[in-house]
Amino acid sequence: MSSERRIILHLGLPKTGTTTIQNVFFMNRDLLLQNRILYPSVASNLTTPLCTIFQENPSKHIANRMANLTAEEIDSRRRSYLESLDTELSSFAWSTCLLSAEGVSNLSASEITKLREWGEKYATNWTILVCVRHPVSYVRSVIQQLMKGGDTLQQLYSTLPLPNYRGRISNAISVFGRENVRVFDFESAIAVDGGLIKTFIERADLPSSLQDSLVSQAVRDNESLSLEAVLILDALNRQRPMFVGGTRSGRRSGQELAYLSRIRGQKFDVPDHVKRTIRMRTQEDVAWLNETFELNLYDDIRTFRPYVENQEPSGHSDKTLSDPAIDTIAEIISELVTAKTFYCVLEGGRAALARGDLERAKHMFQEAMRLDPDAQQPRRLLRQVSVRRQASSPIPSQGRRLKLRELLSRVKLRK
Repeated sequence: MSSERRIILHLGLPKTGTTTIQNVFFMNRDLLLQNRILYPSVASNLTTPLCTIFQENPSKHIANRMANLTAEEIDSRRRSYLESLDTELSSFAWSTCLLSAEGVSNLSASEITKLREWGEKYATNWTILVCVRHPVSYVRSVIQQLMKGGDTLQQLYSTLPLPNYRGRISNAISVFGRENVRVFDFESAIAVDGGLIKTFIERADLPSSLQDSLVSQAVRDNESLSLEAVLILDALNRQRPMFVGGTRSGRRSGQELAYLSRIRGQKFDVPDHVKRTIRMRTQEDVAWLNETFELNLYDDIRTFRPYVENQEPSGHSDKTLSDPAIDTIAEIISELVTAKTFYCVLEGGRAALARGDLERAKHMFQEAMRLDPDAQQPRRLLRQVSVRRQASSPIPSQGRRLKLRELLSRVKLRK
């Protein structure tokens, strides 16, 4: 291991242009490698790989929950991720390795320590990059993101997803040391010539010769939903929760966002009383951020003085659709999207069954049953999978024909 090598760990924070940064660097891996910079090919966003590898309970990670993976499947995925990363870090000639994963900011100090111990097989020098965002715009953006995972506006307004700078960054400080952690502001970064990518390159001490090529390819991903789309998604999450008892619920495909994102309308914003609460509750956190990193950010937060007045109710008084209309639209969209997904999954299972991929077929038919618990086709096809498995299992030669006849008499095979 070369003492000249270093690892840059980009921790986000979430909703600070991380997808833009990840996409640009991922698409330019060959150019980076020419400059002895390794950006692993496992994924553009290494959140799921790194959290699956180093989180103490990776079944809690949202990507693994959404995929409805078993403990065995998660462990298999963990081994695969780790093997891929080790292979790349061992195979290429690099002086800088860039790992971008905003989800790592949610890991505990002990989990980040495990990540460091793994990384130090390859390099002992670390640079931790953290991009922060104004608390109000951060909360506004995160609320939309969490709703995509099944939360409702009522839940999020009552338990605001605040940036928690100290909680997210102090774990990295405790593991890597304050001198190795660098913080910069998202709003300031996007306001300069060259924007976020130029600022990131400068803060990471990457070659300035990369700026022109990478900056020209930056496309800011706008994942914001309109106010109308947010209200429909809120209704959908209330009527048909994404998770029940910690597992994926039935009659909900999770594919609704592809359609909701196409709904144009007013810009989503949080109510004024929520903004006041955000400012009041983040004052100490902003003070810690500024003091720790010698910054002067978010003056409106630092000078905020709470005052008492009649608070408006949660919700949006300027919405153009009535509550019954919103609820009905949400229900209709969910039914249509779930039905489409059900038939796609069912046909995928049939195709897997036809080519003899019984494990894949079983998984697809079980997913179809989750999407439509009343449907009979997935149940019949699952029985076919069971019959074929039993028929292909080792059976003493003298009993093979009798066993096959018995199985085939119990189930009528369908193509």
